[in-house]
Amino acid sequence: MKMRYVFNETLEEFTRTHKEFGRKVQAALEKDHPEDKWEVFLSQPRKNKRNSMWTSVCFHATMNGQVQGERAVMSALSQSTVASSELSKLYHLHKIINIERCDAAAAPVRQSALALPTQVLMIIAGVAILILILIALLTYICFVRRYKEHLRAKQKQMKGSAVFSGFLDHCFLLKKD
Repeated sequence: MKMRYVFNETLEEFTRTHKEFGRKVQAALEKDHPEDKWEVFLSQPRKNKRNSMWTSVCFHATMNGQVQGERAVMSALSQSTVASSELSKLYHLHKIINIERCDAAAAPVRQSALALPTQVLMIIAGVAILILILIALLTYICFVRRYKEHLRAKQKQMKGSAVFSGFLDHCFLLKKD
């Protein structure tokens, strides 16, 4: 099982002591577990995805030449309860924050960042509908209603000019007689 050390150091700080840390982990494992032959194989250090000020290093751990599972690795490498443990001293010296799975922690973080809760989506949809209703009302008030008033005014003007022209025709008829 591939595991990961998370350090409270920047990538640049940890890169200087990367190889030394690998040797010290080997020595601490030999002192803390003399009955078993533990080996740790570190990969290249990288910036942690959750915090850019942290560094993470994935690793494989073997006991007597066999790759070990997560539980065995965690029980062997998690020596924080024993104060006099060499691993505890090493972890404190190198500012190790956590030991976790290497590839399983990255995927859920990406998925949870993309997924929005249903309530948030409902609120966004409701606000979008209200904005559309507001735009429709403003359009109606600004354009359609003013256009109707303009047509009514034109209609009144046309009726007024028709009455006036009818009056002139009538007056003209009176003069001819």
